[in-house]
Amino acid sequence: MSRTKTGELTGEFAQTVSPKAIVRSEQRGEAIRASSKVFVLVDALDEYQPSDRSLDKFLGEIFSLQNSTPVSFFATSRHNPGLAVTFEGCLRQDIRAKDKDVHRYLQGHVYELPSFVLRNADLKREIIDRITQAVDGMFLLAHLHLGSLVGKRSPRAIKTTLQQLPSGSEAIEATYREAMQRIQGPMPDQRELAMQVLAWVTCSQRPLAATELQHALAIEIGESGFDEDNVPDVEDMLSVCVGLVTLDEQTYTVRLVHYTTQEFLERTWHQWFPNAHRDIASTCITYLSYDVFDSGACTSDEDLSDRLNTYPLYRYSSVNWGDHARHQCVDTTLALKLLMNRNKVTACSQVLCLDERTARVTGWSQRSPMDVSGVHLVAHFGLEEILRKLLELSVPCDEEDSRGKTPLFWAAANGQEALARRLIEAGVEIQFEELFFSPVAVAASNGHEAVVQVLLQAGVDPDIEDIDGRTALSRAAENGHDAVVKLLLGYLASIDREDCNNRTALLWAARHGHDITVRILLEAGAEPASSDHEYGWTALSWACFNGHLEVTRLLLEAGANPDYQDINGWTPLSFAVENERVEVVQLLLDRGADMDMIHNDGLFALAVAAENGSQTMVTMLLEKGAHKRQSKEGHLIRLLNAVYRGKSHYTKLLLHEAKVAGMLSPADTHAALTLAVWKRHASIAKLLLEYGTEVDYRRSAFVQYPSSTLVRKGSMRRIVQFFKDGEPGLQVEDTSGQTVLTCAARLGHEQLVKMLLDAGANPCARDIDGRTPLIYAAAYGHVSVSRVLVKAGIDITIPDKFGRTALLSAIGGGNLAIVQMLLDTKANPSRQDRYGRDAFYEAKRRGHIDIVRALKQYAGSAGSVGEEVSSGGSIESRKAQGVRACDVCLAPIADVDDAFHCSICLAGDFDICRYCRECGACCLVEEHQLTKEAANLELQCNRVHN
Repeated sequence: MSRTKTGELTGEFAQTVSPKAIVRSEQRGEAIRASSKVFVLVDALDEYQPSDRSLDKFLGEIFSLQNSTPVSFFATSRHNPGLAVTFEGCLRQDIRAKDKDVHRYLQGHVYELPSFVLRNADLKREIIDRITQAVDGMFLLAHLHLGSLVGKRSPRAIKTTLQQLPSGSEAIEATYREAMQRIQGPMPDQRELAMQVLAWVTCSQRPLAATELQHALAIEIGESGFDEDNVPDVEDMLSVCVGLVTLDEQTYTVRLVHYTTQEFLERTWHQWFPNAHRDIASTCITYLSYDVFDSGACTSDEDLSDRLNTYPLYRYSSVNWGDHARHQCVDTTLALKLLMNRNKVTACSQVLCLDERTARVTGWSQRSPMDVSGVHLVAHFGLEEILRKLLELSVPCDEEDSRGKTPLFWAAANGQEALARRLIEAGVEIQFEELFFSPVAVAASNGHEAVVQVLLQAGVDPDIEDIDGRTALSRAAENGHDAVVKLLLGYLASIDREDCNNRTALLWAARHGHDITVRILLEAGAEPASSDHEYGWTALSWACFNGHLEVTRLLLEAGANPDYQDINGWTPLSFAVENERVEVVQLLLDRGADMDMIHNDGLFALAVAAENGSQTMVTMLLEKGAHKRQSKEGHLIRLLNAVYRGKSHYTKLLLHEAKVAGMLSPADTHAALTLAVWKRHASIAKLLLEYGTEVDYRRSAFVQYPSSTLVRKGSMRRIVQFFKDGEPGLQVEDTSGQTVLTCAARLGHEQLVKMLLDAGANPCARDIDGRTPLIYAAAYGHVSVSRVLVKAGIDITIPDKFGRTALLSAIGGGNLAIVQMLLDTKANPSRQDRYGRDAFYEAKRRGHIDIVRALKQYAGSAGSVGEEVSSGGSIESRKAQGVRACDVCLAPIADVDDAFHCSICLAGDFDICRYCRECGACCLVEEHQLTKEAANLELQCNRVHN
């Protein structure tokens, strides 16, 4: 592997990453395919214990990656029968500690024993020898055995203990029991603290940070406020547990010292702390019921962050109190004190429903449903006894939260069968369409078969549709919930019912690779030939695109057409070739797929492989006879492949052959030149220019490439000189009307902007949307670039075709510094865009409280801002998350925001944010239909809390 490639991979692999990140990064996949050899090292596979069997999926993806890329996989694990089967046939090396290693460990820790031991060399030697002999290479036992000697008061007591050290297969169990007996010592305060620590660490739903555990141990049941003077010291918490508990220095979480400790206590906790879950639930309820939370939900991100920092156990309590209460019933009076207080319930639910994916998106704190009742929480956790009490008190059980969801929806989303049944018996509404999901749809989507059964038995229509026209069968098929699919089919759910994009349940199942689901649907009579509206893709198209081999085989056996062409003329083979799905390509070729089908863009399978630079695909197709195409097309493919790979000598040879035979058109050589510019192959670009290739400077590669890529290589002067002295001039525009200055301003290259202005570039140049360099710089939060453009005398009042000035664009992005600068330059905050929005309306509507204050100060109108306005944030921080932008206001659209999409305008890439849509904005052609992409579809598909 080259030094350069090693450096590229170091940034990806030589760090601690989650297993999912190893196989799901497209950039990492490209780096792997471009390398001669890659090693993936995963430590402690046995500790990867998610509840959804995602370890199996992770390993499957790694093994699949090995089939198509040069990946070697190295993993470590303690003995695990399941993993042993998975890695059967692989090289294996058993590693265990030797006696000398244990000796060295004990010699380094013997100083922890009483001083009389340290003065007696023979006794020290006996301790080390006897413990080494007893532990049989297990450091954990050495640690625990040594700890059992710490409190001994004489050599005789130590020798007696050494003679009784357990060994053999029962040693660990006996050692743990001995440690628990030592905890039951004569000091009640220490015993109580130790048992509380062990109960929380053993029975908590997730690892607890040290500060969380400190707060948990400081809470007195029933009190109305937190007492800082009651917080125990971390060292005390650890020491009273006689070595069974440790502090993880990396994560600062308190955990049991070994996985066998966890197994022992999970098996025997009823013996040591039989009321653990009840006590934990009561502690959490008390915490959530503190008077300080009477204020209700926080109204800004900053306020909620402060609350969670000040009360570190609040998140855990909100998310998990009900799970503990479901394990062991709590005092109903204590629970009702919380559940009957609407403000405290809303505050709790705000944290319960937080989506971790939005943690850095402005307004994350306001994305949880509000107007939540105590019955919603009870339904969410499945607390039957408490629901019974609430019904006795005639508490309404059919109220909707701010998203229109009733407690029945919350119960269905979380698989609470008994609660769903009890609510139905109480007479709640069941036959209605939710805004995004019905209870039966969300239960089906999450695979809760029992809840789906209850709802269907109660008379719910299995074909009820959500806002996207999707049914419960569609949702269940998408997620591969086979039992739910069978259940719905048994209730005569429509198998080929299409959603708003003409996608059937079979298409969703095939898209996501659920082969068993696909088999069930096909056997039930699903039509394999149906295609969606958006792309014209069939189930086979999706399966081949995503590389789902078994699904592809099933669909072909069911009669799916391997040569079906979508709206762009692409076939399943084209998709498989494009994504290097080797096994799928082989299967399609074996089934007679036509390699010579021409796409609407003139490409075909071999051309796709060559364009992608995939030697594997090119070789496979050539061996199957793809070389029989016309020589001109084959020559172009070889040329593009050579240019793509930077093979200058081969490119020169191909150009010479083409010149002799006249095989390349001007369009062909220009395509090659564009590719050379894009791939930064300067020598090849020079060859193509010498060949006589004419340059179309309007192609975006020639305008945007210098300002976006070469600038990073320190070539700014070369860029300016190229456009200043060359044929195009500084005012050349790409196909979207953007000049080099516009591109540089949009990308935030301050130095390049200065140089282009000095060279005579027009600062007021407008693209086809009427936007100036300043509008882009302001929208994307480039403060220094905006300042340079303003100083250059640019007209700050120029609006784009939507009537939006630089000031409105800066406000849309939430950048106070640029807004302040434009106001100082006499920008008019009263000017409205096409949709009637002025600066104040824009800032207030988007929640940029700091900008609202600046505008009020500018207008000389002092006063406070309404509480409904939340703190804004810079577009730069939001852009860093890779979110798309609104094509009207340029503000970013996060994945969790509502948005509207036109699949026709801008080649199907036109988006409008909800703020613009609410003001009447539409796409470039008013007659086009906009598709709403809801913010919380996926969130509502998943568990309602973390």
